[in-house]
Amino acid sequence: MLVIASVVSQAQPIKLPKALIAVHGFYAAPQGSFKNSHNYGYGADAQLGIGFGSTMLTGTVGYGNFNGKSGYKDIKYIPINLGIRKYLIAGLFLNANAGVAMTSVSGGDKTTNFMAEGGAGFKILGLELLANYSGWDNKGGSGWSAGWVFKAGFAVKL
Repeated sequence: MLVIASVVSQAQPIKLPKALIAVHGFYAAPQGSFKNSHNYGYGADAQLGIGFGSTMLTGTVGYGNFNGKSGYKDIKYIPINLGIRKYLIAGLFLNANAGVAMTSVSGGDKTTNFMAEGGAGFKILGLELLANYSGWDNKGGSGWSAGWVFKAGFAVKL
């Protein structure tokens, strides 16, 4: 009896990582005790990401300003964060970021503070809408400052 065996080898396609480039404008609504000293915030950020499948590692840098109420000075800040973005279904994603916020008070102190944020977003045809709860350790002020951050912008996934 003769047995003939055949081994078929198929080359698997190489999966290249996906890249993300995003730019957002944002509006921030202070919460808690921070709402007593500041009306609102606004700014912009840029984000780069890389990943396989539905999970991406991201890096974000931006610039923002919180408008001080009467008797309080404006706060300018530069957030620099690393994070993760997890796509769920049909353009819906969750995200979490942590890093530093370099803050300066108009005519006053400059500090570097730990910051973190997390939330969700939706991406369709390059348009992104996000809602994050964001906060930082306000060393020069009232302790932990936080607020809702609403972002809108454009993103390209390559």
